[in-house]
Amino acid sequence: MNQEAIIVAMVGGRTKKRTSDPVDVLNSVCHEGWEIVNGSFVFVEEGQQSRDKFMSSGQNVATKGSVVGYYLFKRCEDNRRQVGDPWEEQEIQEVAGVQVPAA
Repeated sequence: MNQEAIIVAMVGGRTKKRTSDPVDVLNSVCHEGWEIVNGSFVFVEEGQQSRDKFMSSGQNVATKGSVVGYYLFKRCEDNRRQVGDPWEEQEIQEVAGVQVPAA
């Protein structure tokens, strides 16, 4: 997780947070007004290698791939939190003369 403090003179401060944790990402989607209905995970095979066993019969197989999660959401206004829009925060910072870091 990356976290960065942003201070705007005479306006206040906030924290900019970035994460790749699936729990945080799913919670943030729910806070935008969506409800998770279903989710699942699948293994996506990207390749495999096999070779004969030494001094015995059969083969050793190594499979390469990744696990992918997919989710189904439906709109749920009860979950929506009232937060400011990111583009409005950038305008406030520009008006206050604060240098906005590149994303």
